[in-house]
Amino acid sequence: MLAPFEITILGNNSAIPANGRFPSAQLLNIHDQLLLVDCGEGSQIRLAETKKKAFRLEHIFITHLHGDHFFGIFGLLTSMSLLGRTKTLNIYCHAPLQKLLETTLEITKGGINYPIEFHFLPETGSQVICTTAHFEVTAFQLTHRIPTCGFLFKERFPKRKINQDKLIEAGIPKVFWGDIQKEKDVLLDTGELVASKDYILPGPKPRTYAYCTDTQFTLDFVPVIEGADTIYVDSTYMSSDEQKAKDRYHCTAAQAATIAKTAGVGRLLLGHFSSKYRNLQPLLDEAKAVFKLTEIAHQGKTFSIESW
Repeated sequence: MLAPFEITILGNNSAIPANGRFPSAQLLNIHDQLLLVDCGEGSQIRLAETKKKAFRLEHIFITHLHGDHFFGIFGLLTSMSLLGRTKTLNIYCHAPLQKLLETTLEITKGGINYPIEFHFLPETGSQVICTTAHFEVTAFQLTHRIPTCGFLFKERFPKRKINQDKLIEAGIPKVFWGDIQKEKDVLLDTGELVASKDYILPGPKPRTYAYCTDTQFTLDFVPVIEGADTIYVDSTYMSSDEQKAKDRYHCTAAQAATIAKTAGVGRLLLGHFSSKYRNLQPLLDEAKAVFKLTEIAHQGKTFSIESW
């Protein structure tokens, strides 16, 4: 049975809470480790509603410093402290957020009783910013009015299986098998260098999820997300507002579908909707005309990430 890899949509609206929708936030569960991606207004309320002990999360990823993506973090950090958190919290963000948080806490005398470790996002190119036993996260550049990153979450497997029959046949002593299983090349007493990759059995295909909001329409980041199992893409407007989307550095639903189709992904989730749309069905219809395997990232819904 596969370990969990799922996302719960805490908020899917742009700019302001409207039409019963909160601003951007998602809770990821990867192998029972909880991660928060963006933290718009109302996030801690939505987290409490998930009943998944989400206040124990260890990693928060903030795409950029527009309020609808991080204004909820102030209350969340304080609540964690009031609830007795002691474990280190990792925040991945652009550098100014650290100063903003520290200044706010100083002014309000809102002490935090646990360590916070900041990890700054790259402002050019793509970069692996987090690696654990069960997942790896790559940050990549989006095209927005201020520095903005998307995130690719890739499943990892802590233990690889080795081909014992092949190791025995090659006469490699068992004392070296542990290192080979950890994907370390080993030097035998004979002076022969053994490449671990030659003795590692193929593992399960890692599942992948890409979070791509906010961005103007571009295909620049397609090589990073190519072949991902599920992607969430900025779908703020309909095609009738394409010029507005361009001027405000956002995408239309059809453009999001074009990104998904070009990247050859398994499934597209639409989100970051303009408050002008109460009914989201027309956006879905536009996107599905370009990329059939498209769904609305409805607030409160949990999506399982599956290989396709």
